[in-house]
Amino acid sequence: MASWRYIVALLLFITATVFAIDCEYEGKTYTDGISTTIDEFGPCITYSCKNGNFAPSEILCADKDGNCKKPGDTFSLVIDNKTWDTCSCTISDDNKVNYSC
Repeated sequence: MASWRYIVALLLFITATVFAIDCEYEGKTYTDGISTTIDEFGPCITYSCKNGNFAPSEILCADKDGNCKKPGDTFSLVIDNKTWDTCSCTISDDNKVNYSC
C-alpha cells in the first residue's frame, strides 16, 4: 500500500503538470518554468515563464562591450561616443536600468 506522502507527492506532480501553461512571445513557445533571454531586450535581462506569463527574473547592466554586470559594480560605458570608465547602475522598482557615471 502506498504511503500518504507518496500519494500527496504524486497528486502535486500531476496538478503542476496538468495546469502548467507555456509562454508565447513573437510566435515562439517557451516551456513553463524555463528561464531565458529575449534578443529584443538584450542579453542582460533574464525572463522566466510561469503559468503563461513572462516576468524578468534577473536584470543586469550592460557595459561598453556588452558584458553583463551586477548593479553596483563599476564598469566602462560609452555615452554619446565618449567612454566613461567609472560607471555603475541601479535597477528601479519598475525594473528599469539606470546608469550613472
